[in-house]
Amino acid sequence: FIGKLNFATGYRAPNLAELSSNGVHEGTTRYEIGNSGLKSEHNYQVDAGIIFQVDNFSANLDYFYNKVNNFIFLNPTDEYHSGNRIYRFTQDNSLLQGGEVSLDFTPVDLLDLSASYSTVIGKREDDSYLPFMPADKVSGKVKLNIPDWSVFYNFSFFVSADYYLEQTRTAAEEDSSDSYILINTGIQSSFRIWNNPVNFSIVATNLFDEYYISHLSLLKPLGVHDIGRNITLSLDVPFSLL
Repeated sequence: FIGKLNFATGYRAPNLAELSSNGVHEGTTRYEIGNSGLKSEHNYQVDAGIIFQVDNFSANLDYFYNKVNNFIFLNPTDEYHSGNRIYRFTQDNSLLQGGEVSLDFTPVDLLDLSASYSTVIGKREDDSYLPFMPADKVSGKVKLNIPDWSVFYNFSFFVSADYYLEQTRTAAEEDSSDSYILINTGIQSSFRIWNNPVNFSIVATNLFDEYYISHLSLLKPLGVHDIGRNITLSLDVPFSLL
């Protein structure tokens, strides 16, 4: 067992955008209005964690508690200006807390299994929810490692899934978000050409082309969905001029 505990405190002055914005945020439909009366933020945060590890199994539990006085945030309203929704910078004493649980298991040398769950909850002093908090997330991954396979070495193959839960812990005028799941897969390995190592990988994200909008997307008010299936090929060929 390993335990960890950390305490921190700090402050942040409001920036120029938070103090004096008055117009449409480029690339979005947000009409943002600043607040020249904003005060500096001041916070107290505690982070705690426990790590358990034995043989081929490990488990991590992390938790944070962040009390922020005069927390500055962009709050959606039911007002509109020239067809654009008005968002106002405001502040309130707030509490942000959350954590993550993660597990990793290697039943045999060639196989690695991992899973995690993470959550963040933000509330104002009146117990209402803060806007723009990420949705809870559950992740799982299966990875196969093969040291040598034909002409390849350090070969690995993985499949992962990221499940984003429905986000209904929203501010009064904030839209909720549906749940969705993203499947990813990929391989990576190395081989030699004329005794020179070549590293390569092929990774496919959102393999099944899920139609979704992230809760934190700036383009959510426009109804613009996030990226669909994306396949990336990477080659790394080190060489020397000497």
